[in-house]
Amino acid sequence: MIPIPPKLIIGGIVLIVVLAAGATIWWHYKGLLEENKQLAVNQAQLETAVDLKDQEIAVMQDQSVQRRARAHQEAQELWSARAEVSALEEKLAKHDLAVMVRRHPETMTKIFNRGTKRALQETEDAANAILE
Repeated sequence: MIPIPPKLIIGGIVLIVVLAAGATIWWHYKGLLEENKQLAVNQAQLETAVDLKDQEIAVMQDQSVQRRARAHQEAQELWSARAEVSALEEKLAKHDLAVMVRRHPETMTKIFNRGTKRALQETEDAANAILE
């Protein structure tokens, strides 16, 4: 056998280590490039999702404002209706028919008869309009 000089052995080992390290670095670099591409795709998807959510939030905020305005309007209408009911209740309390009939029976009978006659006439007119 031919003796191999130690410098050549050490040089070979260093060369093998450098090549192995280079291959490992290259493999790691390729992996990082792939990971970077995947991260860029994920980022684009997330940005799209964030934009969609921002749009949804804006729509929901608009709907919330509209609902609040509608609720306020309905509350105003409710208060108005309650005030009208109170006013009508007061009128009914003042104009209790039972009391009025006891106090003025003839006048109330005339009023009831006129109302009944008018209602019957309107019913007859409506029936005639249907038959024509």
